[in-house]
Amino acid sequence: MIVSRRRRRRRRRRRRRRRRRRRKRRRRRRRRRRRRRRRRRRRERKRGRRRRKRRKEEEEQEKAGEKEKEEEEKEW
Repeated sequence: MIVSRRRRRRRRRRRRRRRRRRRKRRRRRRRRRRRRRRRRRRRERKRGRRRRKRRKEEEEQEKAGEKEKEEEEKEW
């Protein structure tokens, strides 16, 4: 988490340099970028939820695999 925050800060500094050159378009761009940042945060939260679902599915598959192995051993 710490590394991603550092990367974002570097990107913001680069964008500020561009804004200084074009003063007229500054305000419009800031509004758009703020919206994009909010969307990114929402996407990160969704990704976390998906990962949890995947972990649950993987755990269920592992349990099912163990049961199958036990059944095969009993047959032998």
